[in-house]
Amino acid sequence: MAIFTSRGNGSFKLTDWIHSDNHKLIDTPGKVRMLIEALLLLRGSWVCYLDLTGTRPCEDSVTSVLSLYLTPPPSEIRSFHCLYTVDICALGSSAFTTCLVGDKTMSLKGFLEARNTPIVVFEAKRITDRLSSHFGVNVKNVKELQLMECATLGREKDDLYDFGTLMARDWFKAGLDLPWIESWTDIHLAANKSLDPLEGGTLHDYCLRPLTHFFVAYCVKDVLCFPNFHRLYGSQLVQQWDDMSEAPDGPEKELLWWRVADPKMCSSREPAYAVQEPWFEPKKMDLCLGYSNPKGPMGGKQNKRKRKHQEIDPSVTGERTTCSAAT
Repeated sequence: MAIFTSRGNGSFKLTDWIHSDNHKLIDTPGKVRMLIEALLLLRGSWVCYLDLTGTRPCEDSVTSVLSLYLTPPPSEIRSFHCLYTVDICALGSSAFTTCLVGDKTMSLKGFLEARNTPIVVFEAKRITDRLSSHFGVNVKNVKELQLMECATLGREKDDLYDFGTLMARDWFKAGLDLPWIESWTDIHLAANKSLDPLEGGTLHDYCLRPLTHFFVAYCVKDVLCFPNFHRLYGSQLVQQWDDMSEAPDGPEKELLWWRVADPKMCSSREPAYAVQEPWFEPKKMDLCLGYSNPKGPMGGKQNKRKRKHQEIDPSVTGERTTCSAAT
């Protein structure tokens, strides 16, 4: 599919991805094995884009959904992009430990810990800390989009921007279409309104099952844009800076913004970082989807935001049920 390589895609919207044949919901052990079989077929220069959706970091934080977006190299133009939504809340740790029948060596954990396929993420510290502390998964061969963007402008490592700010600023340069960015914005605003506890919303949707199409779209909306920003920022970096964006292992780790001691902290299931969820309400949008807030739709530097944590009430009522899985 060429929806991320050029403009002129008509009225194609983000929600169209959810109903396409290229999107698979992984919520049973059998489907996990299907995902592993697909990962075994990866060859050449395929790239895996990864994102996590869950509650804010805390002692009882919940990891709800893992999104994997697999893209082929430009030389394989006939290959399809594949999007997988892994329901971590339903599967628990079995999402990472389930192996193929007759082959106990290949699992999702083994894929993420191997060095064969680049894993591109945004906010690597949040991703790697949570996977390591909750599921014992130590992701290797990571490329950090947030750090790549920082390097293109020569800013300090602690001057980092959240993804919403980069979307508002660079979506056109990244090659995204207006219908796509409009649908991304609609889903983002609606999700903030329904999930933000400061606006009378609830965080229960992270744990309610079955997953709605809206919540799945909210989970995958960022990861589907990662390839565009990976190409945009990667094309502006010399090889030296591109190598420095690798994380979290190897000598390049010292170039990132977290300390060497952090993995020891997260092993005790204590938050080793201070990333806050981007609850916000943009003031006004213009035709270019820019925001009246000069620091972008998320309010600028993510490390400067502070919000009070609100626990999830274990008693949930409604048509859907709270899903719990042993981890």
